[in-house]
Amino acid sequence: MQAKDESTHKWLTYRPQNIYKGSIDYGVTDKLNLYFTCKYVTKRYHNDTNTVFLKDYFAADGNIAYKLNDYVQLSLAVNNIFDRDYQEVYNYPMQGTSVLAEISMSY
Repeated sequence: MQAKDESTHKWLTYRPQNIYKGSIDYGVTDKLNLYFTCKYVTKRYHNDTNTVFLKDYFAADGNIAYKLNDYVQLSLAVNNIFDRDYQEVYNYPMQGTSVLAEISMSY
């Protein structure tokens, strides 16, 4: 999909020209798993006239999961690891670094 309207030669609203993503999912042992993901999003425009834009940004998240047994898994996630200030929608800043703990049980 093109991020530019060929008839008006304006960038489409909230469509960056490029998004680069990468992730690593590493099983350290049968019970321990590490996951890291990051993305770089280029500048995007907030309006149809291309006069207001959101800056490009880089964001990274990570997760550690440990399987206690066949039924219980513990995990710890860190979002926005580098505490970057950015917006995905104009005037709605994304949260800074956050840490989430989770216990999952399945039967």
